[in-house]
Amino acid sequence: MLITDELREIQWYDMKGPLDSERMKLSDEYFALAVLRYCYPAKYCDFYKADGPDIQSNDGKSGVEVTRATDETIASIEGNYANSRLCANETQRHKYLKKCEKAGASFDSIGMTYPVQTGKQDEDAIRNVIEKKLEKLESYRKKGFERMDLFIRFAGIPAIGNKQTFVDLLSAANGYETIYFTAPSCLMAYRFSDGSFTSIKIPREDYEALGLVARLTVDGKIKPDSPIWTEYKENQHADA
Repeated sequence: MLITDELREIQWYDMKGPLDSERMKLSDEYFALAVLRYCYPAKYCDFYKADGPDIQSNDGKSGVEVTRATDETIASIEGNYANSRLCANETQRHKYLKKCEKAGASFDSIGMTYPVQTGKQDEDAIRNVIEKKLEKLESYRKKGFERMDLFIRFAGIPAIGNKQTFVDLLSAANGYETIYFTAPSCLMAYRFSDGSFTSIKIPREDYEALGLVARLTVDGKIKPDSPIWTEYKENQHADA
């Protein structure tokens, strides 16, 4: 990944508006590819955005399944809030916002505040997505994928206080080769072949820029074969 000064200068208000659920999923998948190319450029340089699994190698033997770990209540709030911003009908917009409030969100002059999450809720959200993605492994094996990784995106900062809890959570995805877990400014990885757990710090401005690359790609402003996607600085990050 090549993060340019122009990318760093882009602000959230430069975006077209909120994404619907389908485009949000697509953005998550491009974000996963961006993070993997940023952290492991040599390993993932020949992977591309596809479908079933979400990211695939050019030789068709390796894939990465991408998912987002979100508590059901938070997911409901996010969906209704996005719908309220996309809705032109004021009456329907008000109904969406009322659903957000009923689920525990609140509004002020700045924007929306989410209900406070507990570590238990965050752990359950991660377990749930792992269980769902384990169910898809066999179908990918039948397609000829010899190696499958799992990439979990966590939008906020998880309320989980220690490394061992993450190790225990991620190691439940046995069957995948490597489990990646990302939250703001960090990419964790658990590798089943040797039981190793690593954590790579990503500077906040770079982490935000990777999200912008994904969003701008979904919007069609950046092409998947542009230098931003295909170039990177040698030895800038770890390869494994």
